[in-house]
Amino acid sequence: MNLGPGIPSAVHGASWGLEGDIVMGAVGTPGLYRLPAAGGGLDAITSLDEDTGENAHTSPEFLPNGKAVLFTVASNVTSGRIEALDLESRSRRTIIAKGSVPRYIEGGYLVYCDGDVLNAVHFDAETLGVTGSPVPVLNAELSPTSPRRRRERNGQFAGWTGMASPSPFRWTSRLMIRPASRRMKDGWHW
Repeated sequence: MNLGPGIPSAVHGASWGLEGDIVMGAVGTPGLYRLPAAGGGLDAITSLDEDTGENAHTSPEFLPNGKAVLFTVASNVTSGRIEALDLESRSRRTIIAKGSVPRYIEGGYLVYCDGDVLNAVHFDAETLGVTGSPVPVLNAELSPTSPRRRRERNGQFAGWTGMASPSPFRWTSRLMIRPASRRMKDGWHW
């Protein structure tokens, strides 16, 4: 599918920011790109560190303040890690040493995949800091990397099971995190 001049045809994750910019990862390209809301060409905002075996930057996620983006660094050496990119300085910082497909959840949580497990950890979107240890939240069946699943910023997950058609669509889990009690609705505790 041709999305327009200069836009990669094999987009691997995209996120729409508060100002209307879109950040995307693309297969076969040397990093993440920003497509300005005002128009114009793509702006390369990351580059691969081939000396450390990086081969892709994918699955970007704008943080709520619009000043930083979380993304997956795929590597020949490791199974992947999660980094944050400060959009003003373009500096990168490792957030999770082993993980992929980062997503920010309102209330201060980062959810991400570690193999077949979806983990959650307390995350400060302003300081880009993780607090505490990650906790497994969902099993492989509800991994956000599955095309049959969708996670919303408010913490709700929807999806369907089995290999058949997605109809009828049904809720499989709703994740409600309450910081005071550290209890998640539907029986998930941490």
